[in-house]
Amino acid sequence: MDLVQQSIEKVLYDQRKWDPDANPDLFIYLKGIVDSDINHLADSEDNKLTRSETKLVSGADCEGDETEISFFDLKPSDLPSPVEILLQEEEEDLAYKFFWGFHESLSDKPRLQKIVECILDDVDKPADIAQKLGEHVNDIYNARKQLQRRLEEYRNKK
Repeated sequence: MDLVQQSIEKVLYDQRKWDPDANPDLFIYLKGIVDSDINHLADSEDNKLTRSETKLVSGADCEGDETEISFFDLKPSDLPSPVEILLQEEEEDLAYKFFWGFHESLSDKPRLQKIVECILDDVDKPADIAQKLGEHVNDIYNARKQLQRRLEEYRNKK
């Protein structure tokens, strides 16, 4: 909660400049600031446990601590933190809603919906899409232009 409040303060006090034209969704912009701050905190030296190489190699204790710490005990976990998991889930949820909202906005053009579904299925090259849909590749190139325009319109409405 502190990071969220700090990100709002940064925008209010012009420490981070928000351009509504470039980033129309303030929530997503603030989320980016929080994500940046979390990454900065994670990478900062203040948040890292360090020991000298000789203590790591010899297993010498630090400040009278009687437990040995091996090099592997000091290795940071490869697992995402709870905050990273939460942010990832939120991003996935937003992407899911955006995708299906865009898909629904194409309801007047079922052919474009099929192309979007191909892209969802990781069939994204025009030749592969054409083959899957039984169309000529030039028709897919034209449809991509239509999709690009429709996507821009959809983004502007959001």
